[in-house]
Amino acid sequence: MTHHDREQSIVCRGVRTHNLKGVDLDLPLGKWTAVTGVSGSGKSSFAFDTLFSEAQRRFLETLGTYERQFLAGLPQGEFDSIDPVPPAIALKQTNRAADPRSVIGTSADLVFPLRTLFAALMDDTCQNCGQSIVRNSPQDGLNWLKRVGGVVALAVPMGISGLDAPSLKKILASLLIEGYTRARVRGQIVDLESWPSARPDNDVASLEIVLDVLGASEPEADLMPRVEAVWEQVKLSDRFSSVRFFPYDGKGPDHDLHVKPWCTSCAKATQLVEAGDLDWQSTQGCCPQCQGIGNVPVVDPIKVVPDATLSLKAGAIKPFASETYSWAQRELLKFCKTKKIPTDEPYGTLSDQQRQLVWNGDGSKDGI
Repeated sequence: MTHHDREQSIVCRGVRTHNLKGVDLDLPLGKWTAVTGVSGSGKSSFAFDTLFSEAQRRFLETLGTYERQFLAGLPQGEFDSIDPVPPAIALKQTNRAADPRSVIGTSADLVFPLRTLFAALMDDTCQNCGQSIVRNSPQDGLNWLKRVGGVVALAVPMGISGLDAPSLKKILASLLIEGYTRARVRGQIVDLESWPSARPDNDVASLEIVLDVLGASEPEADLMPRVEAVWEQVKLSDRFSSVRFFPYDGKGPDHDLHVKPWCTSCAKATQLVEAGDLDWQSTQGCCPQCQGIGNVPVVDPIKVVPDATLSLKAGAIKPFASETYSWAQRELLKFCKTKKIPTDEPYGTLSDQQRQLVWNGDGSKDGI
């Protein structure tokens, strides 16, 4: 090894900590190094009790005398020389966290920045099918407005197909309370307060709620805040996901811009993968079956009924045999009486149907 190579490695000579017998080793810096071996071969003695211990000792030497007095007595490995020793962090083998979901990333506080990084770098895709999504900005709307010119209405499509008159009036009343007063129906602008009474039955499947009317000739500094306000309205609404631009005089094509993520493959609004979806410890991102723990609790029938020769009355259901759950035993016997399930015969002689009733009840409010 050349002198230059030695400067890029931690050079360990004559390591004798615990059961190590004068080990000589060069550890390259800036690379991953795995220390492997059978149990008792000295892996921890070298990595923790020698290398990390020496890095810790040298760091503490940089502290003042007052601070060092509280850190006296730290273990120190036995060796001839180790150089250079950079600052080190050790994640011990012992899991001190009570949470079974904790891993190296949570112990080292790495998972949060990694989740944030991955969410920032990933392409926006549909959660349902994985295809790329479409999402427009207020600037896209302003650009279209300037390109088309004239007076343009910004509206949100709303389906009303199949609604009876009372349901439609209820929805329109809530829209009026929210401040929406105009809509476009079959190309005509109508007043939402008077329109339902004039609507022919089953004649209209959808309408467009008008949020604002803008003139392309207005200064961009005045237009942008109004377009952004429309975008915020749609973002915060659970009714709408896109904004429809159309000439107010009806002379020209419509143009839809998607405020919320829109999947062209599924033809519907979708959700984006966010940092919280990558957190297995949260209800948002964890496995719905094991809740991120990796273990699924199940009931062991053999432990519930360890002795099938006992009858239900004699305590065949072991959890119900304790004083704490004596009330459950009484409820079980009452239930068995209503279902004509023998409680004096050995549990093992009951039919499959009777056992299913004992385990699962009958689905009624009074069932077990």
